Amino acid sequence: MTQEIGHTEVIARFSITDLDCDPDIMTERLHIQPTKIWRVGDERAKPGSGLTFENSGWRIESDLPRTRPVMDHVENLLKRMAPGWSILTNVSAGYYIELALAITMPEGERPELHFDAAILSKLAEVNAHIDVDLY
Repeated sequence: MTQEIGHTEVIARFSITDLDCDPDIMTERLHIQPTKIWRVGDERAKPGSGLTFENSGWRIESDLPRTRPVMDHVENLLKRMAPGWSILTNVSAGYYIELALAITMPEGERPELHFDAAILSKLAEVNAHIDVDLY
């Protein structure tokens, strides 16, 4: 991840893993184009690394500039997931669902993280986990 000096950068992802179906089927169900899909046995890292995925997954990433505030990315993901949300609430029980934030900051800077009740309630509808990594 490259970073301009003095700017916090955010990568925000909404992932669904442990799929019991092909990720393309999840795309059809949700009517949302993912940023990335993977299947059991696909390589996880650089070709030839020998690391493979142990489960299938589906992921969408925020399409905002990485320098936007953290919570803008969260709201962007929830808005982009809206067309398939009702379907996801009905099928989420068997999947691992995660909102992941990777935040890279200049030394001494701190990100603003405030998950209000509406966001937490929305994520709870699909039993989503929240993962925040600070770099």
